[in-house]
Amino acid sequence: MFWSVSSKIKNWLPYLQCHRGWWVEGLQQNSQASIKMAFERGYNIVEFDIRLTKDREIILFHDNSFENRLVSDYTYLQLKTAALSKYPQLDTLKNFLSWFSEYRKQYVERGLKLNIEIKSAKIFDSFLEIETCRLIKKFQLVDHVLISSFNPFTLFKIRIFSRKIFRALLLSFENEPWNKWFLKKMIFNFLARPHLLHLRWQDLNNGLMNLEKMPVPIVLWTVNHVDDLLFANNKICGIITDQLTPDILSK
Repeated sequence: MFWSVSSKIKNWLPYLQCHRGWWVEGLQQNSQASIKMAFERGYNIVEFDIRLTKDREIILFHDNSFENRLVSDYTYLQLKTAALSKYPQLDTLKNFLSWFSEYRKQYVERGLKLNIEIKSAKIFDSFLEIETCRLIKKFQLVDHVLISSFNPFTLFKIRIFSRKIFRALLLSFENEPWNKWFLKKMIFNFLARPHLLHLRWQDLNNGLMNLEKMPVPIVLWTVNHVDDLLFANNKICGIITDQLTPDILSK
């Protein structure tokens, strides 16, 4: 397997990542409000999802579809109108990064960071990756961003367009239609060269891979109970969570 082994990543990466912002008390997932609340609750890195609309706006949105229609078949304004009642704070990556670039300056000593999960199954169309890198550079956030994806070709494009941005491969052994054999085997790592493995926590001890031989740190998702951490070992350098807060872990 091919990985980018870096001595810097463990010092750069906070242990606890907030999953889609702090939404469990009612705020909208993947919104400026939930991400801001996560930082206010003490997280130093927040994970969120982005994907592309029909008119090539990059938006903060998790699901592949809305009301039985692909998100990629909506323009941004169409989706914003259709999803107004459920996602009233639907935002673009450009607007969000503009806000974050100013917000983080209030907490320079904390070094706030973002884990941007790119939702894309495309191999040849590179617009999403190119534009994401362009915006990250525009707002001077290269040192504050991690890009993660299930798609090794997405990580390959990030590697080409901005080598300084850390890359994480998302991995699950679920038997889902989208989870093809080549994703589970990680055979395209020679292109992606990830710095991190983001592994579904249920797969940690399933015997499908030798974690002790992994040359890069492992982050588990989505860990929501302290007891689940008992399954972790010394290879784990972090977790992605909806519910475990910094103050809970400190206790």
